[in-house]
Amino acid sequence: MSSDEYLSVSPASVASPIFVKRKVLKPEPILLHTFINEIPTTVRKLNCNAANAEGMDDPVSRLFRRLHITKDEISRHAFIEQNKNYTRNLISTDHETYTLLLLCWNPTKVSPIHDHPCNGCWMRVLKGTVNEKRYCKSEDGSRLMCTSDCTFLEGQNTFIKDSLGYHRIGNEGEEMSMTLHLYSPPIAKCQTWIDEGNVSSITSIMCNFSEYGKKL
Repeated sequence: MSSDEYLSVSPASVASPIFVKRKVLKPEPILLHTFINEIPTTVRKLNCNAANAEGMDDPVSRLFRRLHITKDEISRHAFIEQNKNYTRNLISTDHETYTLLLLCWNPTKVSPIHDHPCNGCWMRVLKGTVNEKRYCKSEDGSRLMCTSDCTFLEGQNTFIKDSLGYHRIGNEGEEMSMTLHLYSPPIAKCQTWIDEGNVSSITSIMCNFSEYGKKL
């Protein structure tokens, strides 16, 4: 009998304890419009609580895990361009606390290694699988070293910020993949590395392929 599943309600004087099964409440799912409305308030909670620095159980992560996004909502923003590695499709932003994007990844295509000049990026795989490789600078600062290599499946979430490393995201499969990204606050540019053997970076400007369901 697991202590996580049962709660003893017997007094110390009772020889045979009585156990009552404890109901574990799951967070109530929320739809996309509710999720978007709650992001600014939740981000402010995050900024007031620096203790949850790793991002997997902070207020934004908990909100992110509650999100239920429908196939219709995904398809409304899923603009694809075969000649690009991936497309960035803006779903929502308030230009102050967050940006919410749908990224569509063509098969076998990857992003450059890049940083996140913000509080971080929360990501969920909506379709297919994506691979994430994380990097840090070597002790002598001459190159980037891969510190982890993980594949995320449909429905899985992850989080990154610069204190956890830089990363490269990619679709190593033969089918289209889609990921949902929440940045806080919004970012307009980042540093990218084309070659992990060269620590020199370039500044890249963020460009959207579509915004609010309309191709630019």
